[in-house]
Amino acid sequence: MIRTPTVCLFGSLVLLALVMAGCRPAMAPAAGPPGGERPEPLPPAGLPRPATESFKSVVPATARETIELGDPSLLAGIPGEGPLVISTLTTWLADPANHVPLQYQLPGWLVPGAGQVKDLAANPPTRAKIELGRQLFFDPRLSADGSMSCATCHDPDHGFTVAEAVMPGVSGAAGRRNPPTLLNRIMLAVGDDRQMWDGRAESVEDALLHTLSDPAEMGADRETLLARLAEIECYRIQFEKSYGSLSWPALGDAIGQFVRCLVTGDAPYDHLVRWRAYETLPADLLAEDPSLAARHAAAREAAERHPVSAAAVRGEDIFFGNRAWCSACHNGVNFTDECFHNIGVGLDRPAPDLGRFQVTGRDEDWGAFKTPTIRAAVHTAPYMHDGSVATLLDVIEWYAHEGRDNRNLDHRYRRIPGGILTTEDKHDLVAFIEACSGPLPVVERGRLPLDPQHADDRGRPLNGRQAAAR
Repeated sequence: MIRTPTVCLFGSLVLLALVMAGCRPAMAPAAGPPGGERPEPLPPAGLPRPATESFKSVVPATARETIELGDPSLLAGIPGEGPLVISTLTTWLADPANHVPLQYQLPGWLVPGAGQVKDLAANPPTRAKIELGRQLFFDPRLSADGSMSCATCHDPDHGFTVAEAVMPGVSGAAGRRNPPTLLNRIMLAVGDDRQMWDGRAESVEDALLHTLSDPAEMGADRETLLARLAEIECYRIQFEKSYGSLSWPALGDAIGQFVRCLVTGDAPYDHLVRWRAYETLPADLLAEDPSLAARHAAAREAAERHPVSAAAVRGEDIFFGNRAWCSACHNGVNFTDECFHNIGVGLDRPAPDLGRFQVTGRDEDWGAFKTPTIRAAVHTAPYMHDGSVATLLDVIEWYAHEGRDNRNLDHRYRRIPGGILTTEDKHDLVAFIEACSGPLPVVERGRLPLDPQHADDRGRPLNGRQAAAR
């Protein structure tokens, strides 16, 4: 199904950005909508860092490579097979192309939200930084006991979260919160980069460093971890090449460079919205403009290849309408306001998790947690901050029954009378959420630096007898 008269805010934004432009702009400043001309980069804003800490970013200040955010080559790892050895690494690092600052073009669905994209002008990504971050993300040697990596709780096959409600950390103690997805973390909430369920982290990088050092998670001692990484020659060389030296802020930045590349692809709903922007254009206008006609044909063909069901279209009306009012919080191109709301989950427990209140101490934040994106939600069950809701239909049921009343329940519930949604409505909403899930990024998970115990002084793999002698 391609054609429908439904028009929503999301669709209007896409129409504004795409009808006459027909391009994918690079990251744009927050002021002004995206258009046909490539915008100038934002003024340098820097990265949130403790005042006493900094790192040296060693990148050329000349040419830039323009590449689409999420391009598979950024996540494919250094070519080859098996553990990464020094000879292969140094050859790859010697290529200047791997150190050229990258200028991201946005994938189609992100174009209308260009103003919400994290400004990277002050610390531009490079292929070398992203690759270093990829290796660190999948390396269990970053945890205190070598038992878990970032990917343990942020599995690429599960939308960069995990199938369990909560995960134990290195201590073996049960976790308290469901790991949030790391997808589309290049998006901001009107310039605010707060991360984690309660917003305690000021940036993606800050959140990653918190996870590394939290005793309930990866439990790494800062100085011990830095010393361990310094003993791994492949890591030492890469940090020196990209950052000047190995440091705690550089560690967070490298993994953050990788995480900010993790974006979903265009979903069926994106193709439908894009086609709506073209489908009513008059034939005489298309005849006069071959370029516009080609974009018209491409949009139609993409919508036909990625159809949206009638149930999903009905669900769209409910999602953006005033019967369910989902878009009051799940708004923007990433379907999240990146803000914090109390919907009552888990607050009936003897010692409830009070969410953002534990960070701010403000009454209005009592029991409030960050709004998750619905993009890729088909891959990220279970749901809510504690993983207590098993399926998308269960999520809809929770909202349809007005959540759980408490002293700080979000005021929006007063606008949604319980029992207003029919069984068909609920299933239509699930169909719409499913239509908002695009392809997951494909990431190389191996090709990690060889352990020093299994390499000679030049970083080459030891044979069995040499390894046994060590």
